[in-house]
This record gives sequence, structure tokens and C-alpha cells, in this order.
Amino acid sequence: MIDPRGMTRPRTVASATLLAILMLAAFTLPVVAADEEQKAHTWDQETIDIASSIPIQDGGRIKPLSTFARFRLIAMCGKSTLKDPEYGRMKPMHWLLNVLFFTDEARKYKVFVVQSSDVLDAIGLADTVRKKRDSYSYDDLEPGRAKLFKLAGEYGRIQPKNRTTVERQIYNLAFNIREFERLAGSLRFAHRHPDLKASPSLAALFPRPEDQRFSALLLKATAVRKLTESLQRPDASRPDEERRAELAAVTKVLREAEGSLGMSNMLAIFPPSVSQKEHSEWMAPGELIRSAFTAGPSVAPQIALLGALEELVHLRGDGNAFKQRLLSLRDGVRELAEKRGEYGNVELEVSFYRVGYFTWSLVLFIISFVLVALCWILPRSRWASLATSVPLVIGLGYLSIGITLRCIIRARPPVSTLYETFLFITAVAVLSALLIELMNRRRIALGLAAILGMVGMFLANRYEIKEAVDTMPSLGAVLDTNFWLATHVTTIAIGYSAGLLAAAIAHVYIFGKLFGLRKNDSQFYRSIGRVLYGTVIYCLFFSVLGTLLGGVWANESWGRFWGWDPKENGALMICLWTLAMVHAHRGGYIRDLGIAISSVFCGIIVAFSWWGVNLLNVGLHTYGFTHGILVSLLIFIGLEMVVIALGGVAWLMGLGSTEAVEQ
Repeated sequence: MIDPRGMTRPRTVASATLLAILMLAAFTLPVVAADEEQKAHTWDQETIDIASSIPIQDGGRIKPLSTFARFRLIAMCGKSTLKDPEYGRMKPMHWLLNVLFFTDEARKYKVFVVQSSDVLDAIGLADTVRKKRDSYSYDDLEPGRAKLFKLAGEYGRIQPKNRTTVERQIYNLAFNIREFERLAGSLRFAHRHPDLKASPSLAALFPRPEDQRFSALLLKATAVRKLTESLQRPDASRPDEERRAELAAVTKVLREAEGSLGMSNMLAIFPPSVSQKEHSEWMAPGELIRSAFTAGPSVAPQIALLGALEELVHLRGDGNAFKQRLLSLRDGVRELAEKRGEYGNVELEVSFYRVGYFTWSLVLFIISFVLVALCWILPRSRWASLATSVPLVIGLGYLSIGITLRCIIRARPPVSTLYETFLFITAVAVLSALLIELMNRRRIALGLAAILGMVGMFLANRYEIKEAVDTMPSLGAVLDTNFWLATHVTTIAIGYSAGLLAAAIAHVYIFGKLFGLRKNDSQFYRSIGRVLYGTVIYCLFFSVLGTLLGGVWANESWGRFWGWDPKENGALMICLWTLAMVHAHRGGYIRDLGIAISSVFCGIIVAFSWWGVNLLNVGLHTYGFTHGILVSLLIFIGLEMVVIALGGVAWLMGLGSTEAVEQ
């Protein structure tokens, strides 16, 4: 119903808004069918929790096994949760445990995303194509494995930036298949038993039936080595043929052990002992066999943990026994890691990913964006502003807590990777917009805060999925300095955030002028103009400061303050453009509409400096190279150029000519 003023009744609006929120939640939050049949092997939550907190060394840092599983799964299926049409829904640790302990079943999970049917045509599996983009299991793809790896070997010799789309997809698919095979083969040794009765001398060393395991062989590696050395020397007390036959039998056992354990080189979950402090690399079972025959008794604790891993394979059908043995394995690994001071924040990282701070932040920003409409429909309602502000502030809280926890986990400042720039720039933009709203009370900044938060977190999520690598990696030597990361990088990121916020405010000004929004309210546009100009000054200050700090860092690291590196040029462009804007405004050459048009162009420069220079893949900042964003960047630039053109239309229509009189 419409009242005489043409305004929807508040009750109707509130009902419609509530319905919109419920519909949004239905699409946003995960839905689990109560009667969904779970056909994959299941694990109780306690077992999942124990396995999740097992530390592992991967990518140069110590992390929880759950993080390891998360990014392996994302790399293969493009999601952090596997949804198999036959076996059901699996979280990363559920999937990894099944790959390790129920490999034959895991081979049937449709975990490999094939982006194009051309990939299957190329590897000879055209008959298996279901649709252009689909998911396939290892068993589905195995018939084309040989051709796949042959092509991947050829494409591996091509520079990544020069590969075609299909070549890149084939190379990535082969990499994921190889990773799956390495994972699936990690515990294969535990299914086999060394023939420790192959010779009388070996049988004497391993008299008990339960000794017929690789861990038992490694525990007595010193004795076996001495036995081998004695069999290599002539012995007058026994015939040479008997001695050589026994030596051959012992050698065969050792080769089989090395072959079986050597295949398990992916799960580096065995920390060196404190006595081996000089060794920074953790050991997988494959490295453990070599250490056992060289380091001797010093690796006895790790070999005992290997025995626990062997037992887990045989206990996989007994839930309680499996859980208890898994707990002892986790505690043993944790004890060794704590003695070396390397267990650190493993459990905090498990909790960080379990809570999903950034996912909740995105959800709350989306809800706030929906509620922005309530503010526009009910412009005089304080309750509408409050309804929008609450999820926005909570979403910013989740985002801020998540960033803080990442800093604690990594012992790093908030920005050290490209992924973290999304998080930090989004948080600064939302916070800045909220502060502007507190001072301005026009609800423009409130709406922009919701939009920027939603877009920023969506892009962060998409980037994490696209890159499919650990977002908390160890840093290269040039970045391994907390001081400069906390000063230069953080300051530059604040400048980026201010530039993008100014561009967002400028959109409101241009569209408002062009489409006649509150065209008779000069105070409204003067208010936006002041906010916009202040934000440009904000961008200028941090951009100049960050650029100067970067020059000092470059002088310390590379021996020169400035080298016309593409990234340096991008920062300089922001400084020069914003400086020109301020001078032109102060000199009276441009007014608020001119500042708005210039701010949109400033947003393009920020995007180029932030991402565009990474596409050049040249200079000393190529550690930030990202493949596949050119099209998105060009679309963004194209849309922004359209906005600039619309600003020009508004200027030609004389919509900015009143500014000089009014001011």
C-alpha cells in the first residue's frame, strides 16, 4: 500500500527488508540437508580435531595439518569444501584423512575440476566429457594419465605467461594429479611388511612377530648397518657363498625399505630432536629412513612416531582405538616441536580457520548492503541507520580480529602478501567511511562502507581460491623485515585505501549530479565535496609518506633510493596526480565536480599501481606477479573511463557551474 506522500508504509518496508535478509541468508550461509546420505567414510569430530592440530612443515613454515589439507583441496577442486554428487560433502580434514587411510575410496571422489572439455580431448578422454566444465575423479582421469604428464612436461618448458589457456589448464591438472598421488602414497609403506626373516642374521635381530614393520627396522638401523658391514668382510668361519647370499638378502630388504618409505615424502610431520637443532627441515618418512642409518639413536623418538603412523593404518576400522593412537601421535609430534620452540601458534591457526572470520565478515557486509536500502527508503529513520550500522560494525570487527590473529600467527605486520592487501585495504576503507559518517551524518559514507566491505571481501575470497596457495607463506629475503613491512608497506596500503575511497565518493557525486539526485540541495553537494577533498588529502599524505619510506628501504636493500622500477613509478603516479588535484583545486582551476572526475581517474592509477604493474613481470617487485587478472583489470578501467565520461557530460551540461557561486 502507498500512502498519500508516495512513501511505502514502514511496516511493509520492514517486512520486505526482513524477507530480503532471510532470502540472502539462504543463499549465503551453508545449508545442510537433515536427511542427506553421507556415503564417504566418516570421522567423528574429536578425531577431526586431533588430526587438525598435528603440526606439519610445508612451504617453509610450520602449520596445522588442517591448513595443509585446506589449500591442497582448494588447489584441486577450487573450493574449501568438496561436494561430491555420490559421496557427499567433505571438509578438508575429512577429505585428507580419507585420502590417507581409505585411498581406494578417495580415488573415486570427483575432486579435480577440469575447466574445459578441450583438456580431456587433448589427453584422449573425449568420451568421458559430461559438460564443458566439470569435476572428475582420479579413476576417471587415470586412463589419460600418461598423455597428460607427457603434455605437461612439454608445456613445463614454456614460460607461464606464454602458455595458452588449455596448456595452462593441462599443466595445472597434471600438477594436481601428481599431488594427489603423493598424498595417496604417503602411507603406502604401512600396508607392506619388510621380510625381516629373509636371513638368519636378520631373524636374530627381529625375533618377535610384531617386529615385522619398517619402524622396527629403523629402530635397529645401527645394528643392521653393522650386520651389513660384517657380511661384506670375508669370514673364515662361514662359506663365502652363504655369506654373500645372506648379504644379498639383507641388501634386498634395505632396498625395499628405501623404496617403500621413499615414496612418502610429502608429510613432513617429524621434527628433528633438540640435539639436531642445526637441522631446520622436518622429516617425512622418506627422509627418516636416511636419517636412521646416518644419525642413529638420535632419531629414535621420530621412529617411534613412525610406528604410531603404521599402527593407524591397521586401526583405521576401529574408531576409538584409532582416535587414541592418533592422539598419541599428535602429542608426540607436539612435544618434539615444543622442545624446538616450533609449535608456536598451531592451535590458534586451527581455530582461526575453523571460525571463518573473513567469511562472516563478508556475510555481514552483504547484510549491511541490503539494509542500506532501508536507509534510502526511510531517510529520516534513526532505526534504519542503526540497523545498517550494527552488521557493518560487527563485520568490521570480524575482519579486524581476523587480521590481528594473522599477525599473531605469523609474527608479522598486517600486510606482507598481495592477499593481505585486500584484507587491510578493505578494513581501512570501511573504518574510514564509518568515521566520515560520524562526522558527516549524510548516510552516503555508510552506504559506501557496506559496498566497499562487500566488494573487498569478495575479491579477497576469490583471490584466495584462484591462487590456491597458503596465504600465510614464509617470506622471501627482501621482504623478511618487520620494520619496513610495518612502515612502508602499511603506509602505502593506507594510501591505496584512501584513493579508492575517494573514487567511490566521487561516483556518488557524479551520478547524483548527472541524474538529478537532490538537485536543489546545494548543501548536500557541498558536504560531499568537502568529504571528497579531505579524502584526497588523506590519500596524498600517506602516498607521499609511504613512497619516501619505500625509497629509504630500497636504499638499504638494493643500494639506491630510486630506480624507476614499475612499482615505484606507480606510487609516484599516485603522488603526482593527487598533488596536481590539490593544486588545481586550491588555484580555483577545478571545483568539486572536477575533483570528483579526477578522483575517479586516481582510482584507476591506484588499481594500476596495486595490480597492473604486477602484470609486467619486470623489475625488483616481481615477487607480486599474478597471472590471469588482466581481463578483470581492463574491465575495471573501462567502466571507470565510462564514469569519467559521464562526469564530462555533467560538466558540459553545466551541472558543476554553480559550484563557484555557491562556494
